[in-house]
Amino acid sequence: MKFDYLHKKIIISLFAGVLILGGLFYSRPIKAQTVTTLTGQYGCLFTKNFAGFTVSNETGTGITGVNFLVYLDFTNSTFDFNLLGVHNYGDSGGAYTNTASIAARGGQLSVTTGPITNSFLMSATISGSTITAILMPVNGGSTLLLQSGGGASGLNEPTAGVCNKV
Repeated sequence: MKFDYLHKKIIISLFAGVLILGGLFYSRPIKAQTVTTLTGQYGCLFTKNFAGFTVSNETGTGITGVNFLVYLDFTNSTFDFNLLGVHNYGDSGGAYTNTASIAARGGQLSVTTGPITNSFLMSATISGSTITAILMPVNGGSTLLLQSGGGASGLNEPTAGVCNKV
């Protein structure tokens, strides 16, 4: 019997099919990666949610934070931030609505196990003030979801944000 072109195609097709099926049976499903520790540096942007809150009518130089740009360095346990806010936001007279910016460097970070699965509790201290936040790593730890707010956090109004690995 002569080995012709049609037989070659059949044998090659069968061989390719066996390889594909073998690969399908060998491959394992991809599962979410659990992050056990936070390391490296992250850039974050988070904002306060003022909806439903009575915002203070401060006088003088009081600032109400609107959003924060933050650099977290978990390797060295430090952070820097820039807060962009407005003076006396919510003042009924409208006279105090100019924006202001406050930058700070060299804050200290500490991280412990968080209150829910795959989360961390971060405490950030600078100039004697401490802010706490819950962090949840997603995307294999390359992104952090951030949640804060309430009396003990130092932020009061609910705060949410996202951090990406630098």
